[in-house]
Amino acid sequence: MLFLNQTKQSRGGKFFFESDFIHEHVLASFRKAGSFLFWDSALNASVHLLRKALPAVVHLETRIDPNHRSAAILGTERAGTGVVLTSCGGLILTAYYLLIGADRVQVQCPDGRRVEGRVFGIDYVSGLGIVAPEESGLDALSLSPGGLAQRGSEAFVVASVGEERRVASGFVTSTSPFDALWEFALDPAIYFSAPNPGLGGGPLLDRQGGVLGIAALSMAHAGRPTVVFPGAGSLAMIDAIERDGVYRTPQSQGWLGMTCLMVGNHLAVAGIFPESPAAAGGLIPGDSILLLQGHAVANRIDLYQRLRAERPGAALRFRVRRGGEVVELSIEAGAVETYFA
Repeated sequence: MLFLNQTKQSRGGKFFFESDFIHEHVLASFRKAGSFLFWDSALNASVHLLRKALPAVVHLETRIDPNHRSAAILGTERAGTGVVLTSCGGLILTAYYLLIGADRVQVQCPDGRRVEGRVFGIDYVSGLGIVAPEESGLDALSLSPGGLAQRGSEAFVVASVGEERRVASGFVTSTSPFDALWEFALDPAIYFSAPNPGLGGGPLLDRQGGVLGIAALSMAHAGRPTVVFPGAGSLAMIDAIERDGVYRTPQSQGWLGMTCLMVGNHLAVAGIFPESPAAAGGLIPGDSILLLQGHAVANRIDLYQRLRAERPGAALRFRVRRGGEVVELSIEAGAVETYFA
């Protein structure tokens, strides 16, 4: 990854190219033409696409009440990227964690305008969130008609850093399961070869400018691709908003409020959210999870899938190793939507 020091103006804002793909094309052009003025047709097509797409990418800033449960975990002031969709008159799609507990959302357009926004929906299953801007008529993009991205397909990710819009191009390395440190899993998620060049929540775009998903997590520090939440996960939210004017997350899956990581061959509890079902049920950091409902727990995604199969209020039987002892626990499953309401 590197910047090409190629700055363009986009309706008052800036965008930067950051891409191995674009860099390779530029170098090839330099070799063929011996000039910094020659850009081949592939690069010109990329520039045309970005000129179309960038005006629809916005910068988001959210404010959270310090007393909200998410404040201690995610902070009271958050910033990220969003993309305006053609659906429902211009709703903004972003990553859900930006919006949890938000009592104020400010939208900054590429031309520098700032407008207020309102949280219209948070989906803890798809990892997506929706904001309704108070101003209509913003430039917008459509979800990709091709559905889930195909392995090997070229794509672009756009991210904001204040007024700047940064772009990285690459390709889809895979569509496969993803599980996080906290209780979140997707099957499938999209893995994108290039690091996210800015703040999370920006769109992954296909070669026609369709939104494939939301680039939520950059794993560049771990030598892993960017994790993208598929845009198709927003369809149920959009349908509900068009039908009811709001999206209400169904409380249908079990949740405990903990973080986990693999330690050797064992799944260990790394942290417990305050006043969570896990805390109330007696789990503590350092516990090694052996059984859930009588079934051996192989890894993190196995645990999350088993929790999702249970409903809030269900009694969960855990067997854990704590120090040199085996401990049996009964924990009442909760709902993440209720905890962060």
